[in-house]
Amino acid sequence: MGGAVRELFLKYGGTIDGTLLRFAGEYYTDAESDLYEVEMRGRVTEIDMGEAKQGEATSHTYAIKNTYYKLSVNDRPLWEIDLLNFIYRKDGRDIVPDRIRSALGLG
Repeated sequence: MGGAVRELFLKYGGTIDGTLLRFAGEYYTDAESDLYEVEMRGRVTEIDMGEAKQGEATSHTYAIKNTYYKLSVNDRPLWEIDLLNFIYRKDGRDIVPDRIRSALGLG
């Protein structure tokens, strides 16, 4: 991320799912295009301020420990992982057997 983003500095050390980030973009070729969306929540755990030189652009790097991640392609969920609610979905299907949830007392 370029420059200093005050809001991200203030997110450092926040709650376990207090930082929401979203990416939306399009990947395309001559023949087709796909719309991608990534949603994630977590906690900023590290900030690397990089180097600042007069007259040059700056760049900061932020590390985030995610508790939620969802990747959608053309508005169709491909992956959804929610660590706090024990949700693991691949291509819209739950990939955690009910017997595991029962053994953990989650359903």
